[in-house]
Amino acid sequence: MVDILNIGAGATQLYRSALSTVSNNIANLNTEGYSRQISEGSQNAPIQMGGVYLGDGAQLANVKRAFNEFHESNLRNSSSELTTQDPMIQYADRIVDIMGSKTGGLSSALDRFFAAARDLSSDPGSISLRNGYLRDADGLAVRFRELSGQLSSIENETQSSINLQITSLNNLGEQLFDVNRLLDKNGALDQQPPALLDQRDSILRDMAEIAKIKVTQSTTGSVEVRLDDSNGAPVVDQLRVTTFSANFDATLPGQTEILANVYGTPTPTTSVVGGSLGGIMNFRSQI
Repeated sequence: MVDILNIGAGATQLYRSALSTVSNNIANLNTEGYSRQISEGSQNAPIQMGGVYLGDGAQLANVKRAFNEFHESNLRNSSSELTTQDPMIQYADRIVDIMGSKTGGLSSALDRFFAAARDLSSDPGSISLRNGYLRDADGLAVRFRELSGQLSSIENETQSSINLQITSLNNLGEQLFDVNRLLDKNGALDQQPPALLDQRDSILRDMAEIAKIKVTQSTTGSVEVRLDDSNGAPVVDQLRVTTFSANFDATLPGQTEILANVYGTPTPTTSVVGGSLGGIMNFRSQI
């Protein structure tokens, strides 16, 4: 016979669990990377009494995340596109400020030099005009050296930034590989702890800010990540983590070669696009 007290007790426990989930959502309102969680109930097996089946209440079936993979993928892609523009704008503005400055740019120094040359050509024997010409010529040379130093500083800064971004990408790859191993132990996506899936997605979002990535999810929730698209260099798969590095050619400052060490030998890859890393490389090659 159906025990109405047990049904009531089960319902109380179910809604108590649901309230705990709500409380956890409120407590983690400002927690970075946290996804809102939802409690799901399921009906208990009914009890047969003759030819009739009577309901036997409900129980907590699962606590899952309010998560949409399509939206998450779009967020990663949008983040890559947005962060691509930041280095271009930041460094291009600095170039414009350096070259266009009235006190530090070339225009005023060139104007003074050619004006002094014009004056000297009208009276080549004038000692004062000669001294003025030499002074302005020396000032122009000083200005060229100052600009060269400032532009070299930006070049060195972008090199350091590329190395820093690659180091971050390598570290995130190691973290994601460890998360993948934990996810594979549980066997099924609906059995995964929500916090572990949040950690996985947080790592993927951080990766997408560095470079555009293509993510492929398995049935356990573990992921394979490649740069750009499905044909790009692997970042993380089920077996290994790729280590990336950068190679700079001193004779060709605009060219940067990204090397992917997948099987023990660093090889060049052209699949680094988007993200802050792609933006810095675009700046170096285009500006």
